[in-house]
Amino acid sequence: MLEGYLSEVRDVELFAQYFYRKGVLYEQRTYRTPIGDLSAEIGKSAGQGSEHIAKYYIQQPEDYRIMEYIVRNTVLSPNNLFGFQIM
Repeated sequence: MLEGYLSEVRDVELFAQYFYRKGVLYEQRTYRTPIGDLSAEIGKSAGQGSEHIAKYYIQQPEDYRIMEYIVRNTVLSPNNLFGFQIM
């Protein structure tokens, strides 16, 4: 999430699934929480690491409650590998 930090989301699992649609590679990212699941689809555009969002996590009002759960259970900690911060 943030450069130089590790993020852990307590009691949440993240799954990635890949598929092609009309010749474009997509990644479906799904957060599975105790109160429900949220998914987004990210297309891998041609070019150097370009991505575009084909489906957003928030699709309906009820999804905000799940996203709030994810945010409230996210813990950020500095990536202090070998005593220095990686940027």
